[in-house]
Amino acid sequence: MIETQNIEFKQRWRDDFHKAGFVESWGRGIGKVCKAFNQAKLPSPTFENLWGGTLVIIPRSIPDGKTASAEKSAEKILSAVADNPKITTEELSSLIGISTSGVEKSIRQLKKQG
Repeated sequence: MIETQNIEFKQRWRDDFHKAGFVESWGRGIGKVCKAFNQAKLPSPTFENLWGGTLVIIPRSIPDGKTASAEKSAEKILSAVADNPKITTEELSSLIGISTSGVEKSIRQLKKQG
């Protein structure tokens, strides 16, 4: 009985989205998503059937400029600490132009690197 109600609910939900114009045709969504990722030169997501639904895994990539920016922040932190070993996180934040949590993250990464 519950399974039948669940199927009926899914069919009504599907039909409502189709009538509202959110679904243009059935069975093309995954292909359209993959095509959009390829056109944007992004890695394709993966799709898995999971517990009666679909799990979409979108790979995360960090833009090239982000890495360079993090490296520049780390260099600025090292330079500022060399000039003033007692400099605070807040002072580093205003000096470098990033948030205090960004400063803390950079310091953790620098400590990890040694």
